[in-house]
Amino acid sequence: MRVAQIAAELAPFAKPGGLADVRRLRAGTIAVNDSLFTGVAQVQEAILMGFNAAAFGDVVYSKALGPANPPLDDQLDVYDAIQALLDTAIVNLAATGPSNAGPRNADLVY
Repeated sequence: MRVAQIAAELAPFAKPGGLADVRRLRAGTIAVNDSLFTGVAQVQEAILMGFNAAAFGDVVYSKALGPANPPLDDQLDVYDAIQALLDTAIVNLAATGPSNAGPRNADLVY
């Protein structure tokens, strides 16, 4: 398979809507103080951006939802950022409390 064909097939996964949706989900979980669900959203963001960095190399991440034409982040910087995000997610996923309902039966993929 040629590189251009692979890139074309993977491009829908790198659309800004994916990251924007995960960040919107995370903001909502923070607003209701559900750290379990926040951890789930953080893991989803790490999967999304880790996949993009692995597939495309340098990608827009740190300023992806900012001004038009944001700069690319170095692939290794993206990996460092998602590792830090996963470290925080681990803490959030382990948290307990009455407001930590998590996603329950919500379908977070489709």
